[in-house]
Amino acid sequence: MHLAGRAAVANDTLVDRLTADRSRARHNRHNLDVFSSIAALFAQNLHLLLDLARVDDELRRAESLAREGSVRSAVACVDLALDLAHSIRRDRNDTLRRVLDVWAVSRHLKTPKANGRELLHAFDDVKDHLPDRTTDMSYLILRQLLLPLDEWFERLRSVRNHYADAHGVPVRNDSLNWAAYGAHE
Repeated sequence: MHLAGRAAVANDTLVDRLTADRSRARHNRHNLDVFSSIAALFAQNLHLLLDLARVDDELRRAESLAREGSVRSAVACVDLALDLAHSIRRDRNDTLRRVLDVWAVSRHLKTPKANGRELLHAFDDVKDHLPDRTTDMSYLILRQLLLPLDEWFERLRSVRNHYADAHGVPVRNDSLNWAAYGAHE
């Protein structure tokens, strides 16, 4: 995680430089906006890693507190871990929305259906890559969407609720809905 932290600092420096350059630029500001949006995607990925490390820390703390008999504190740590998962999802979705706003200026987004016609992807014999197949640019966050965080969240919440209920602490009934983004939220 040390490396992710250092990379996040370097990425922040890059964003600061891009912002300064944009304020001085007379032309091609959109190019700098695109570079900044790419840096935002990197930042979000780095923060995901750092936040997952925080989740791990909270769960370790919860385990230790449960062993000591500090029920409410242990449950609070698990709740913080679950809340961090929600925060990671919100951050990912907010970042994607900002990126799409920037890229929509110069990229013609594909529409799955328009005027009674459906998008037909024509494969070529040289390349076949995911961005060609998606209409909503979800390929930018695909690796995150593939993480089994909904299953993890449900299992952790179930264990948390079982422990909490056994000790007279209120249960929680939220879900993560990890794969929801953009129009799919």
